Formats: sequence, C-alpha cells, structure tokens
Amino acid sequence: MSIFSDNLIKYRKQADISRKELASILKVSVTSIGFYETGRNEPDLQKLVAIAAALHVSLDDLLGYHVDEYYKAAALFQAATGKRAVLENNAVSIHTDKGIYSRWKKPISKAGFIKAIEESANDFDKNLRPKLLKSSINSNLDKVYRNEWFSYCRNIILRAIHSSVSTPDPERIDKIVNMFDKDYSIDELSNLIDIYLESHPDALKNAAPEGDDDKTSDPTKEN
Repeated sequence: MSIFSDNLIKYRKQADISRKELASILKVSVTSIGFYETGRNEPDLQKLVAIAAALHVSLDDLLGYHVDEYYKAAALFQAATGKRAVLENNAVSIHTDKGIYSRWKKPISKAGFIKAIEESANDFDKNLRPKLLKSSINSNLDKVYRNEWFSYCRNIILRAIHSSVSTPDPERIDKIVNMFDKDYSIDELSNLIDIYLESHPDALKNAAPEGDDDKTSDPTKEN
C-alpha cells in the first residue's frame, strides 16, 4: 500500500463513490481501480487528475504532499487540453507535439497562467464532462493573453509613434487604438499585430525602453 492508495480509498469512500462508479467515470475496469487501491498499479497523470476531479479533492490531498501551484495548474491544463505548458523563468509557453501552439504565440506570465487555470477549475462543474473544462481553460487563457500582450503591444506601438514624430497624426493614433479595442478573436488580433509590425519595422526599436512604465514592460517579466 502507498500514501496514494490509502488516500484513494479514503476519499472514494468519503465521496460515497463505489469502485464500479469510479471505474465508469475513468473508463477503466473495476480491476484497475482495485489495483490502484492495493498499490499494484498507479494511474497516469491524466487519470490522476480525473480521479481528483471525480472525488472533489485536490491533487495535494490525493497524493499526500504539497505540489507547487504552477505544476498543479500545468497538470490540469495538459489533462484537459492535451497540450504542454513549459515554464522558463517567469514565462509559460504552450506547446503541442509540433512546437509552440499558434493560438498563443507569445509566452504568458506564470501568475496569469495559474490564475486562468485555477479560475477554470473553481468554476468547473465536476458533474460535467472534461470537454467543457477545456473550453473554459481556453477562454480564460485567451483573456490573460489579450490582457498581457495586446495591451503591451498597443502601448509599445503608440509610444513608438509619439517618439518618432513631433506631432503624431491623430487619425493614425485612433486607428491603432481601434484596432486593439475591437472584439477581434485572438488569431485575428495576432495577425493584425504581425501585419502592422511588418509594415512598420522600426516601431519597437523607437519605443520607450522596457520598464519605462508598467504598460510597456514585458508582461512575463517580474518587476
């Protein structure tokens, strides 16, 4: 027996779920649940997250030790979406088997990533299917990405325009502001930013130095 096996039995009984019911939720055999509970076998990461969700407990409780908030969020993210979150310094990049995920091309701050996943987990009705959790996670990460990167790019571009000419063209300013304020999808707005920067290659070079104020600091870097 292991700590996990003991906790699985305890929390399964506490949730008033039979082995057969848990096996049905996980789409495994009753024998597999028996192996988990006797320590003869252990579930993979995806099954582990599903067990925690089914029993209404955290991974910490199930495993019997503290797991860093980021790694809990990353495990839930991977189980729900099939994609990997890769942490480097304070930045989280999203990967598929083919590389960086095109939906979020830029990294997201560690704090923003954790917040998005925790909000999805807290709002998630555990009686609903994981497919809805994936949709909630994608939606919350879209919000974080938009807040961190689109606000950053808009302010960088506006600062570049102001610093490159003595009297900025009001019409040009309005165009930039409207571009970011419209309710574009993540993909559409990412493409607009790419198009703008390709046609104005000196925009970021002329911008104020990073950290000049909080709106033009890289959102993935700690202040």
